[in-house]
Amino acid sequence: MRIRIRHGRLRLGLRLPVGWILNRISARIAAEAINGGRERDFVTTDSVLEFFGRVREIRREFKGLTIVEATMASGDYVVITL
Repeated sequence: MRIRIRHGRLRLGLRLPVGWILNRISARIAAEAINGGRERDFVTTDSVLEFFGRVREIRREFKGLTIVEATMASGDYVVITL
């Protein structure tokens, strides 16, 4: 996964292995964040892990797919690609 950020003179490019982002620990954190303080779980860790698995499949099939691309009027931008 690549993250590119340009803000004025700052240019930042990061390459992150997908395994660091889409793992069991981050799935648990995401499920807890989505559920907040609810009594009943709206999203389970297993459902988030299933979603992460689908993202990995899409990554294999569509390598280089742009997930997020945001550009401001000032020329600053953020791009996240698989």
